[in-house]
Amino acid sequence: MKGRAMFETFTAAFSTMMVVMVCIAAGYAAGKTGIMPQNSDGVLSKCETYLFCPAMVLNSLMVNCTAAALKEKAALIGFCTLIMFLGFAIGTPLVCLLEKKGYQRNILKYAIVFPNFGFLGMAIVPLILGEEALFGYVMYMLPMNIGVYTYGTSLLIREGTEKKPLWKQLVNPMFISTFLGILLGVTGLGGRLPAFVRTGIQYLSNCFSPVAMVLTGIVVSRFGLKKLFTVKKSYIMTFLRLLALPVLFLTLLHFLKAGRDVIMFTLVAYAAPIGLNTIVFPASCGEDTSSGASMAMVSHILCVITIPLLYAAMVGLGWV
Repeated sequence: MKGRAMFETFTAAFSTMMVVMVCIAAGYAAGKTGIMPQNSDGVLSKCETYLFCPAMVLNSLMVNCTAAALKEKAALIGFCTLIMFLGFAIGTPLVCLLEKKGYQRNILKYAIVFPNFGFLGMAIVPLILGEEALFGYVMYMLPMNIGVYTYGTSLLIREGTEKKPLWKQLVNPMFISTFLGILLGVTGLGGRLPAFVRTGIQYLSNCFSPVAMVLTGIVVSRFGLKKLFTVKKSYIMTFLRLLALPVLFLTLLHFLKAGRDVIMFTLVAYAAPIGLNTIVFPASCGEDTSSGASMAMVSHILCVITIPLLYAAMVGLGWV
């Protein structure tokens, strides 16, 4: 019976991940055939960053973030912080073995410490765990967002390039929408907003997931597939990112008796593929983007199998 349950769980999760892959493939085809203009990835990225993602966070928080719920989910922040620092402590020496020095090593460090927990993670959560789980995931992501906008950006901004002060790095759409959403949720003002405002925010929120997947495909379509699939380090990094580190983190959380929410959010966030910042930031600095694009492509394809496998294993072991 346990084997059948694991198979059914894998099949359900795999079907969900195939939905993600279909959207990514659509973006890839649109980018490769020239249907989308050259600057479309930049336009869609700005829409995601300044409109759709903030709307998704705002909508979830102002609906679900009551004072009681905030207190109940506070432990998520602590567990995420622990896992993030553990990832840094383990991942950094591993990366130093793969790349001795230079900017490329910074790209690998970022890829190890910060998976695509935002764009892809937030797209997967409603599909696998349901819309009601999104609030908990947003709370879980807070330490990682702080890490990305501080340490993460410092890794990907090349020396000699002007860096923003810490407070400017943290004043961004994600943090503004998080703060505003918590405020509206705790005070109850979110439910008092005019219906057309709440509906508009919901519509913008609904755009986030499909656009994020299509955007991934468009960005990757700018590169030649043959070159992307022949970078050996990409497969090592993908193994570490998609399997080795998630298994370690999930096992640790189990022995720490973390709750189901913590384990599931860690699975989604830390088993997610390598994000697009490993392409975007190097491109803005005039650096080689092929390694970042290769890691993103290989890890996005293989996560269709690895995420369902890990999910099915967690169910089979009775950890979730």
